[in-house]
Amino acid sequence: MEKEIKKILADYSRSFAKRLKQGLLADNANASGATVRSVKHYATSEAGYITYSGVAGIVSDGLRPGISQPDVRTIMDWMKRKGITPQGNRSLRDSAYLITRAIKRRGTIKRKSYNGTGILERLANDRKLNERLQNELSAVIGEEVFVITKINVTQI
Repeated sequence: MEKEIKKILADYSRSFAKRLKQGLLADNANASGATVRSVKHYATSEAGYITYSGVAGIVSDGLRPGISQPDVRTIMDWMKRKGITPQGNRSLRDSAYLITRAIKRRGTIKRKSYNGTGILERLANDRKLNERLQNELSAVIGEEVFVITKINVTQI
């Protein structure tokens, strides 16, 4: 039974990770590809795990106004990858500073009304994915199982 449970959890983890990668790409939140590449999955006989960089958590949840702001160098790198050039006679560093200040004041992401994309919450609350896991585990264990999906953002 332990092997069967581990296989079910591994399949669930794989599906969740695949859908997370697809969601990050669909939400257009993939400047360099590092965030998508950071998504990994594995399972034990007790749980399925999906790991990802802290950036995926920021993309999903956004940064609330007044809480924190990204490092200027991080924004400079992002601008380069996105092909964003400074306007007027501003330097790249000056433009990146203005962006970090705007994030501190307004939060992220502008096209999402300064909120995150919500990809992690959407996946954690995906009834179809969770019901499939519950049904498969219940069939193996022989009694009804309730699944609680916990999102825990850990920077790797």
